[in-house]
Amino acid sequence: VTSDVITLHVPGGAETRHLIDRKALARMKRSALLVNTSRGSVIDEDALVWALKERLIAGAALDVYEHEPSIAQGLLAFENVVLAPHLGSATRETRTAMAQLAVENVLAVLDGRRLRALPDAVQRERFPPRRGRPAPPPSRARCSARARSPRRR
Repeated sequence: VTSDVITLHVPGGAETRHLIDRKALARMKRSALLVNTSRGSVIDEDALVWALKERLIAGAALDVYEHEPSIAQGLLAFENVVLAPHLGSATRETRTAMAQLAVENVLAVLDGRRLRALPDAVQRERFPPRRGRPAPPPSRARCSARARSPRRR
């Protein structure tokens, strides 16, 4: 790979998990910088620590982490790594929209409707349709049962 800077802008999920692994890191230029502001699972952090120790790449900048909120301890040791606390979405407009989406999704769960902002594959897996109406999530049944018959000690 001949890129000087590689920035990752892909969705998370099975298809992109560890997209950047040992093999991908070994193919990069030694002067390459790797930037990830997409999803933490896209980079195999153990492989990244290995590549940095071996000086296979020049450095990395991460705003997301594989096991967020935890950061791989090895990454903290490098001066050529910039670690940000998931600030990529830290604007008033984005955070307001995120709060609104959370409220809408809580109301959707309570009404047995589909959640917004979930990929279709996740929707189908978690909430399979039932005769024209999506099934409520499994946790709703447990919450409803608890609300109707609380445990007494």
